[in-house]
Amino acid sequence: MATKGLSTYAVALALFVVGCQPAPKLPGGGRATGQSTGDFSTFLTNTVYSLGGHINGEHQCKQIVGTWWYFTDQYGMLIESRDVSYEDFDSIVKCLYGEPSKFPKGQRAIPARTAGVVIWYDTQPYGLRICINKRLPFQ
Repeated sequence: MATKGLSTYAVALALFVVGCQPAPKLPGGGRATGQSTGDFSTFLTNTVYSLGGHINGEHQCKQIVGTWWYFTDQYGMLIESRDVSYEDFDSIVKCLYGEPSKFPKGQRAIPARTAGVVIWYDTQPYGLRICINKRLPFQ
């Protein structure tokens, strides 16, 4: 009987330790909901479609391979990467949507009227940061 209780305790402790592993972190800090590695261009187009956006026409854009972390909420997705460069991402955006709007400190954006979602991106000390927001009813 003591052996059964001890083994039940050991299993419960192991499950607790596994279940309490820290959530993945975004390179810029904060909690990530996921991490992916592979073809970033495909991930981007799938994300834009899943958030209600679209791609302007059929394009053969540069394939970018890397690792990235993301956080999703009811407003869209935040993506951060050390592997995907600002320049590579900028070239994909220009290929898919044309010239982005430019803002101070290197921040750029594709508006909802162009993509169906808003795509903000800039470079940070830890790498590339992209924010894709769903189109809100008043946009």
